[in-house]
Amino acid sequence: MARLLILNECYPDDLTSGRDLRVYRLCSELIRVHECFLVSFDNERRSKDLIPLNFSDTETIPDIRRMKPSFRRHFRLSNEYFMRCSWPQGFKRALDKIDVLQGKWGIEGVINFTAAMSELILHLKQAKLLDKTDSDTLTLERRLNSRGTAMSKRERLDLALKLYRQRSREKSLVRRFNAVTTISESDRNKFIELSACDPSRVRIVKNGVDEVALDQGVRRNGSSRSVVFWGNLDFPPNWTAINYFYESIFKPFLSGQNIDFYIVGRGGRSHLVNMTEDPRVKLVGFKENLFEFLIDKGVMINPMIEGSGLKNKVLEAFAIGLPVVSTSLGTEAIQATPNKELIVADDPKKFADAVLELLSNAAKALEITNAAQHFVKDQHNWSGIGSDFMSVVSEVFGDTSEIQHPVSEMVMSEP
Repeated sequence: MARLLILNECYPDDLTSGRDLRVYRLCSELIRVHECFLVSFDNERRSKDLIPLNFSDTETIPDIRRMKPSFRRHFRLSNEYFMRCSWPQGFKRALDKIDVLQGKWGIEGVINFTAAMSELILHLKQAKLLDKTDSDTLTLERRLNSRGTAMSKRERLDLALKLYRQRSREKSLVRRFNAVTTISESDRNKFIELSACDPSRVRIVKNGVDEVALDQGVRRNGSSRSVVFWGNLDFPPNWTAINYFYESIFKPFLSGQNIDFYIVGRGGRSHLVNMTEDPRVKLVGFKENLFEFLIDKGVMINPMIEGSGLKNKVLEAFAIGLPVVSTSLGTEAIQATPNKELIVADDPKKFADAVLELLSNAAKALEITNAAQHFVKDQHNWSGIGSDFMSVVSEVFGDTSEIQHPVSEMVMSEP
């Protein structure tokens, strides 16, 4: 047993968030074996129905991001010390509190679930594990490749600067943590490429699916003639996917086929303005009971053209029995078999044809959804994922007296 400091942006109990779901389930496994102490910007529990995590203690640090930032931040070359450059006084107070708490609790190791908080603990001598599900570098590279030619010169330069800063940050983070867990092989390869570290220090720990979705069972017959997409609509890879689907697939191939297009999630209206006048497009906003809303929808579409990591929406669709049509990029972190558990199509016409086939061929749709439900229960259950994560934790913190620390983490250089 080790005494572990857990860093997360907030108390992880909003299970409508894929990130919170992951942190909640992994912390549930940690607490069974170790003494865990949570430090976050906000520890207020939002869910009154969910069983609270049995942390040994919880504390907050000031959310310095709400303070007025320093102009100095514009001159940074890396995001590694973004908080210290932007809010130097607030950062010092937060750093001092972290130091007091780790001494008070007798912390032997650190697990960080929020990469933005990393600079608060880089100076600590204890072993450190970072759960970094997606590579921001990979996401930005793909955004530049996907939309670069359509951007203005200023937009391209701005994106190139962001990419440079993120590359430098992720390179440093991977080198300064004893281990990093991530979601997909693509993200893992990017972290290894950036850091040139021992590949064994970057491990894949998949995401699981909410049991509420699994409890839906096999969906009833009689699905509506519709397609649906859900997610955070202010997240660039999501709204670019929706726009791509609408302009390249829905308008030319599906708009005359009596199909409704449902878009579910918070935000995004400023990015989706080009389709708000289309009577077949339904921007329905956030749904508290998402799975109940989805129960009669026809096909889940996942037309991702940028971004990285694992798309939880695909696992959720698998679990509730909603057939999925996706681009290959949208399923790179899910080892499902095309034409068995889902249909994958990168060509717009083939994507549309797959949607039409699933809407018109109930037997084909049922065959795919049955296989997908079996796949997600077998490959993305939290019991197995928890075991994978705890194996990494055991390697890093199993014997706190013999942990070897990366040399580079001993010195906290100036930005």
